[in-house]
Amino acid sequence: MKLLICEDEETTRHALRKMLQGSQLGIEEVLEASDGVQGLRMAEKYRPELVLTDIRMPGLDGIQMAREILAVHPESRIIMVSAYTDLEYLKHAIQIGAVDYLFKPIQMDELESVLENAILQSRSLHRKQELLQLVERQEPYLKENFVKRLVSGQFINLSDALQEGRHLFSLSGQQSYALARVFPGPEIREQFVRYHERCQEILSSGCLGQTETFCWREGEELLALFLFEGEIPAAFRTGLSGLKRQMEESVKIGRLICLFETATSLSGIPHVYQKLMHGEKEKEKEKTSSASPSSGVNQSLLVSRIKEIVSSEYSDPALTVNAIAVRLHYTTAYICMMFRRETGSTPGDYIAQVRMLHAKHLLQDVSLKFSEIAALTGYENENYFSKVFKKYEGITPTEFRKIRCEES
Repeated sequence: MKLLICEDEETTRHALRKMLQGSQLGIEEVLEASDGVQGLRMAEKYRPELVLTDIRMPGLDGIQMAREILAVHPESRIIMVSAYTDLEYLKHAIQIGAVDYLFKPIQMDELESVLENAILQSRSLHRKQELLQLVERQEPYLKENFVKRLVSGQFINLSDALQEGRHLFSLSGQQSYALARVFPGPEIREQFVRYHERCQEILSSGCLGQTETFCWREGEELLALFLFEGEIPAAFRTGLSGLKRQMEESVKIGRLICLFETATSLSGIPHVYQKLMHGEKEKEKEKTSSASPSSGVNQSLLVSRIKEIVSSEYSDPALTVNAIAVRLHYTTAYICMMFRRETGSTPGDYIAQVRMLHAKHLLQDVSLKFSEIAALTGYENENYFSKVFKKYEGITPTEFRKIRCEES
């Protein structure tokens, strides 16, 4: 905590410093200035939390100095010192934001009391600023969490969504909404991730007539929620097509696909989200996604991506359904629901089945120990590997190897 004393009378200035030297107020540094001009320079350089200043000083008086300090550092606590005849000056001081004042001659108990109060205000303000900064840093994550819960239908009551959403967005329950989904063809899927930020800027430009836009990522795809006051403008469709062209011109890596759905109420958002992600429009575009090697039928982009991750990382013990969900920016529950809906099994079962497929291949090499095979298929514990193997294959790894050896 720093205190700046601005006083043109040297004896008074030194007396104030001496009074504060033995105090227990927690003031770590006391700075001195002999006039308002010097005080302003020192305030700019040292940014003191507390400023104790005389009102009447040559050159730049305490009122003007305080006004200029507060314009740059509004968190500073200004305390004015004056003679009894300076009441009009004190009124001006209070109007510009001084937190307290002292009359000359200054008494030690009064000085300590005023400074103690100013210190408490400064610390309270500092804590409030820290909390505001924390909230600002967390706001994007809070918004994304809210939107993902909203589109996935996790709010049971509309009133709950409105109550939480009005603190993050300008939700009133009287708006119209639109969801847009932007994704590339499979040949440029990995490259597109590098351009997410630029595409978000284009989608959020406000040229569609929306009052607010929030964009988030789901794997390699981009999604955007648009809020409109009243009805969605008739030009929304053509405007979105224009934004699609802008994004394609900006990323210069190939053709992008841009789908959208609209909702007339907040409660309709989960339905249009599901329609956008897995409805008829998605089926028309599934040609762009990879075919499942095991079933020979087209899978959605989400399921195809999950299978790609499992296929390339099955040997990593850290590969779990939750880890995949975090990477693709979905909830674990949503991934499990969509994977089961399209494949009939859970992502956890699929991970285990892929691992067992590779384990059976490795077990045919008699030079490999069971512990090595376990490690190569993503299991850190040999006993657990054996337990999972028996669950899915009906026999132990030892029995499987023996049968294969006898067959050969």
